[in-house]
Amino acid sequence: MENFENKEQEVELSPEEKLENFRGEITEIKEGEMEKKAEWEARGQKGAAYNPHFDGINPEFLSATEMDLYEKVKEGNLNEEKFRELCAEVAARMNKEDEDKPEHQTVDYFLMYMANIFNAQNMRKQIEKLKKEQ
Repeated sequence: MENFENKEQEVELSPEEKLENFRGEITEIKEGEMEKKAEWEARGQKGAAYNPHFDGINPEFLSATEMDLYEKVKEGNLNEEKFRELCAEVAARMNKEDEDKPEHQTVDYFLMYMANIFNAQNMRKQIEKLKKEQ
């Protein structure tokens, strides 16, 4: 008697579905950060005990270009040259004339958020390298 296993088939998402999932993930992160901000302010604290980049990020304005950058940064395998190249692709989609538009602001804040994550990853790698050298 043959034993048949039920294997889950991976469903390939459409580009639109992938983008919506990405926007949903960023929305969840933003909601968490805004909750932290509200709790901090409710205690009468000043300063930032949350990620202030999310004040300026509207997930609905994020595109597949930002999604690509986000996924590659999350993987943690980017070198500085590739990171800069991906950031340039993101920045290139915005017109200089549109600097005051919310879409442009979202992209700017998103790039700052990505730069912070990328820099933190690199610092951790450098610290680990130093520890191994000692």
